[in-house]
Amino acid sequence: MKILKIITLILSITLTSCQKDDILPVIKSDEVKYKIKQWLDVPNGYATFAQIDYNKDGIDDLIQFDGYDLKVEYKWPGPQFYSGNPLVKSYPFVDNKKIFASKIIVADFDKNGFDDAFLMSGMDPAGTDCWYCDPILPNNIMFNVDGKSFKVKELSDWKGIWRSATSGDIDNDGDTDLFIFTTHQGKGLYNKLLINDGKGNFSVRKSDIDSIEWVDAAEIFDINKDGFSDLVINDIVSTGNRFRILWGNGNNFYESNSTTINITNNMWVLDIDAFDFDKDGYDEMIITMNKPSGEWKLHMFKTNDNKNYNDITNEISGNITNSIAYSHLIDIGDIDGNGKVDVYVTDKSKAIRWEFDKTLIRK
Repeated sequence: MKILKIITLILSITLTSCQKDDILPVIKSDEVKYKIKQWLDVPNGYATFAQIDYNKDGIDDLIQFDGYDLKVEYKWPGPQFYSGNPLVKSYPFVDNKKIFASKIIVADFDKNGFDDAFLMSGMDPAGTDCWYCDPILPNNIMFNVDGKSFKVKELSDWKGIWRSATSGDIDNDGDTDLFIFTTHQGKGLYNKLLINDGKGNFSVRKSDIDSIEWVDAAEIFDINKDGFSDLVINDIVSTGNRFRILWGNGNNFYESNSTTINITNNMWVLDIDAFDFDKDGYDEMIITMNKPSGEWKLHMFKTNDNKNYNDITNEISGNITNSIAYSHLIDIGDIDGNGKVDVYVTDKSKAIRWEFDKTLIRK
């Protein structure tokens, strides 16, 4: 399943280079064979997958959904589960398999001690005759009952075509809220800020960005370390990518309170992350982007004031354009256990990482 993008816009822009006095994150690139192969190769492709220790045995498990071809009748196979080390297929009970996800968000939404899975239902119409012919479906949450079974709750009040979603404690009450973005405003639908009551019940809170028309990537972080969740989005406008941080206030987000980061417009944003690699108190913004031909590359931006961001993509050693299918999602952590922070492709079976080293750039 390919990631849906429908706009190819080329805009020549000038990106500000880093100051010589900046302490830059330095990353080396190589391929490593991980001691634990956590993900499985899926030859026919998958829509999405997520790491979740659903049975609380201390070992990462996997939830996966197969890709969806709109030209073929869908049989609704439901989610696939893998557990153990090495991973083998497992079969927890799910009370409704007529569900699909193009993105999975893992969190304990009802605070019962077990991780649940929010399922964003947007499907990819690539290869069809109409970009807007994909089915209008509700999102769902698979509530983890006891580590052995899931109860599906349909968010039927918000059927639509959903292209991006993210989660975080937006109102600072200790539970996980949701932001879901639709591309179906022509049908009267809008983006939704969904506030959790702590038991997995969600209500809509009006937001200043409800009517943004095309958000193809969104994530929530506390970028400026003020205790409030910030929303990082890339939305498509007439001039191309508009990559922004909307600063949170513990209640909502406003376009007037945002910072725009200039990024290239000849590639599409696929995934967003943030991390303070050089320990200077400011998070570097890390995004993966791909070209219409399918190749993708890691991009990085640095700030010293949470206002101005410099493009330091060329400082990443070995940061070549990659073309491995489905390798656009990234995570951050010490993947090889050597005490250094890595940026790595989430699908660990691809064995691709960049390792932070503040003393050496390896070309």
